[in-house]
Amino acid sequence: MPVEYLSQSVEPIDTGLSVVEKLWRAADGRLKKAYRARIYQRSSQTYHHKTLLCDNFLDAKRLAIEYFQQFKSGSVNGEMRLPHSMSLRHCIERFIEMQRVAMRQGRIQEPRFEVLKKHIKTLEHFSHAIGRPKLDVFIERYLERFDAWQSAQVSAHTGRPFAKTSRDAEVKSHRQFFRWLQLQGVLTDPVTFHVQAAPQTLRPFPQDHHERLIAAAHQDVETARTDRDYWNRQMWFVVMMTLYELGCRVSELRALKWSDVSPVNGEFSVSLIHRHRRRVCMLTEPAAQRLLGWKNFKFNHGEVGDFVFTPWQQSIAFARVSQTLKNRWFRQAGVIDPETWTFSCFRHSFLINALSQGADPEQIASYCGLSADTLKARYANTMEDQSLAQQSVQPMRLTFNLEKSKALVSDP
Repeated sequence: MPVEYLSQSVEPIDTGLSVVEKLWRAADGRLKKAYRARIYQRSSQTYHHKTLLCDNFLDAKRLAIEYFQQFKSGSVNGEMRLPHSMSLRHCIERFIEMQRVAMRQGRIQEPRFEVLKKHIKTLEHFSHAIGRPKLDVFIERYLERFDAWQSAQVSAHTGRPFAKTSRDAEVKSHRQFFRWLQLQGVLTDPVTFHVQAAPQTLRPFPQDHHERLIAAAHQDVETARTDRDYWNRQMWFVVMMTLYELGCRVSELRALKWSDVSPVNGEFSVSLIHRHRRRVCMLTEPAAQRLLGWKNFKFNHGEVGDFVFTPWQQSIAFARVSQTLKNRWFRQAGVIDPETWTFSCFRHSFLINALSQGADPEQIASYCGLSADTLKARYANTMEDQSLAQQSVQPMRLTFNLEKSKALVSDP
């Protein structure tokens, strides 16, 4: 017979503390009872639960009060800290709750929250792989074995190992989680490890491969066999072309919402945000038509939503660039070692092309959200050696209008 839940009662014990009693009939017909302490967290407006190992309500009440006192003993400024005995899973749940509150308060963006949640969940998979040790032992095993374990993991969709940039981003999220554990008093010593970031290159996308890239992407979109593939490939094509035509960052497109796209005297502008700094850029007619076409496509095939670039049947923006599509399109375009390239090459193409055509470096820096010193430091060779500019795609004209675009810096 299936499990039959008979009743569940909640008995208040103290302010913010209750005991939950659950009664059910097991598959073998026996009656079973379990108790849990329920603690209300005012800061996150959520409940924290702790299973109580007892078989009657009086013992459950006593254990709940003891646990509640332990839970409050680490209180700082009214914020309850996690007890030292908390399991990894409960720590992860609590951390995710705190990040969700930060998202609701506007301190982090929703795409960042989703990425962070996915990264932190990896710790549970790793813990299961090493036998679910206690938290202090888990930290030691993490420092010793996680790098090798992570390098051996493959994507469930492609069957290939994850890119180093993705692995490094995951470890950085773990480092944030460990710092939070230390602030909560769960860890007495800081977890020290080093993230060796993948080297950044300023390579523009090569000019002689550009037409083949567009053709490969178009063909891949048209030959999609499912609605999901057609949607996602169409989205990545628009992302790729917008990066090239605007010279913006991938993170800026990830955070872009339809409310950031506005009509201005018959034309369109986009409001881009990077590290809490906002700037407004005018769209060229092809870029505006492409974005409006993507919006109509979303309306006709699904839901427009708040974010501009959302994967199939999702309401939030993409978490990271699809390495599978990027590698396939670059490979079909004839690019050698497509795994070593990123979508940032289109931003570099835009910048190098603008500088090679004599645009003012300070105006370009302001338009692209850089300081003039940073632009000169990164692209000094380009400004002095025009041969590098010949490697980038040469459009019919510059894809921006400095007289119409304004680099606004303000709080979001």
